Amino acid sequence: MISCGDNVNIANFLDEHPSFQFDLKECLSSFLLSDHLRKKQVLFDSFSLGQFTERLDEENVFDSIREFAPTTSHYESYNLQVPFGHLPYLSKSYLRRDPLAFCNTKNNPVLYQKTSSGSRGRPVNAYYSRQFYFEELFLNLRRIAQFKKVGIGKRNIFSASLHNSLNRPSMVFKDPLEELGLMTRLAFDERRPSSVIGMLKVLVKLQPELIVSKPPIFEALIQLPYCTPYLKDVRPSLVVSSGCSLELELRQNLVKTFDCPVTNAYATSEIGLVGAECPSEDGFHIDTTSLLPEIRTPDNPNLSHDGELVLSSIRNTGMLLIRYRTGDRGRLKTEVCSCKCPSPKFIGVRQKEIPCFQLADGSAFDPTRLNALIYSNVAICHFQAVQISPGNIILKLYAQIEKRSSTSSMRKIKEEIRKQVQNYCPNCRIHISTLDVLDDNAYLGPKYIRSFSFSPTGRCST
Repeated sequence: MISCGDNVNIANFLDEHPSFQFDLKECLSSFLLSDHLRKKQVLFDSFSLGQFTERLDEENVFDSIREFAPTTSHYESYNLQVPFGHLPYLSKSYLRRDPLAFCNTKNNPVLYQKTSSGSRGRPVNAYYSRQFYFEELFLNLRRIAQFKKVGIGKRNIFSASLHNSLNRPSMVFKDPLEELGLMTRLAFDERRPSSVIGMLKVLVKLQPELIVSKPPIFEALIQLPYCTPYLKDVRPSLVVSSGCSLELELRQNLVKTFDCPVTNAYATSEIGLVGAECPSEDGFHIDTTSLLPEIRTPDNPNLSHDGELVLSSIRNTGMLLIRYRTGDRGRLKTEVCSCKCPSPKFIGVRQKEIPCFQLADGSAFDPTRLNALIYSNVAICHFQAVQISPGNIILKLYAQIEKRSSTSSMRKIKEEIRKQVQNYCPNCRIHISTLDVLDDNAYLGPKYIRSFSFSPTGRCST
């Protein structure tokens, strides 16, 4: 095993794993930014140790707005003479309508697009500057492991991120700071046992320090019996869950399966990494060197009350987001934590929940795949998917008032969507209960619901 990233040979890795792709141009770009990345990591080191050298405040945010105003259409009309609390909130629906209005394309001719999962309505497109893109790619996992106090940099493979996106190939990345092993992304289709087993065989061979994925994928791997012989041979130093709420039972099962610590990371596609989980596992410490948090309540912003987390971020110079409503609810604990980190902790968090669905043959199905199918119809602005038994899914569709047309048109839309989902999930019965008009302020509850226990046989267990 190696102890330093500069000894990792990409050519040897690609010879051993021909299914992986390596982007040489992107690698060279990241190495050109190594000094910038190293400075950002040093800043995070001070944050994790409670030795703040910088801390974002309201005046920093005003300065960023002044800098962005000449190059972004959204901030041109901002009145910067008012108190910070009088600046408008930014909602997801507003960002969906015109994301490029928030982008500084003049100073960032190259922007990287990141699309959200769409678990709170239609997906949102965010755009990253080159510097921010590589920060998110190369520094986040390092920071999460550091906050969890897990030793890293001792294996030739630093991380394996398990991705079930059908449009993204398996990739390998080299650390531009040359301190860690290779970062890998393993692409697979959770609906196909052969694809899952192929991914697990590679995972056993890689033996990464960190395994990263989202809860529905972890749930599928733990519950499907054909995965067990492979999982017992994988021994990471840390498992990182992200993307939605990590339930206690799943966390405990992950600890038992991999025999290592498990941590939950809080991030959004629009903002990036928001917070690292406190060692006490009861909340997330927000990196206030680059984020300014607020709690939005019906009456007024108050950190100690329960409400919606609102974030202002200036670290992504490609897209400035000020007073952005995350949609996640909880409260901020501002007193110094028992772990000695002085930054505020977001506690009582009610994040989105995404269970793994199950098809009639017992195979797994990640319900976020429904987003691309259903949102391909422009009339639909939201939906709710409820699985009542293996192979039976009820969809409730919502349309915006201006997109709603005649009853016959709505009937046609419902039938088109039913057929699309049916073709995507063979041997699965799709029921569309209704199609309603959606109010922007309506709370619809969880988007994905599974009303039975996941069963390895595909039989319903309530």
